Amino acid sequence: MANIKQKRLPLSVQHKAVVDAYMKHYNKAQALRDAGYAESTALRNVDIFQRRDVQEEIERRQQRMAKKAEVDADYVIQKFKDIVEADLGDLLVINEDGTAYYDFNKAGPEHLAALSEFTVDEISKGRGDNAVPVSRIRVKLHDKLRALEALGKHLGLFTDKIEVKGELDLIKTIEERRRQVNKEE
Repeated sequence: MANIKQKRLPLSVQHKAVVDAYMKHYNKAQALRDAGYAESTALRNVDIFQRRDVQEEIERRQQRMAKKAEVDADYVIQKFKDIVEADLGDLLVINEDGTAYYDFNKAGPEHLAALSEFTVDEISKGRGDNAVPVSRIRVKLHDKLRALEALGKHLGLFTDKIEVKGELDLIKTIEERRRQVNKEE
């Protein structure tokens, strides 16, 4: 028998509007509001996102966006690894008097990619004519724990939900158990 390719039916105008809005901000309730649904419907998160045609359209668009951006699972995993493995201790210089500073001339791309914030404040140390200008640097890294959690979930290391596959024929199971009991008697 020849394979029959299923033709994808176009989404309704309203469902297309929901998908368009969802792709902008990935918020289901807001997507429903933007597509013209009532607030009460948006808050209940109606079954629109459970529809196969809507799910397929969202997945198709996400794949197209990923391809266009040249982003795939390997790329995302590598970025998470960069965040987790970044160590600012590599840049730390400790003077003989115990003072320390970061030498960003030593920073490689892996260090810079892990930074979520880099702020330089100019302050004065001391008062009056004795005041000395000092630069205070604040450095913040991306959340390593969140990156590890995302990596673990992607790799299936955590089981937040258990999926059971297969069929269970309850009637057959009951009949089999009855036969076993009758044999034993």
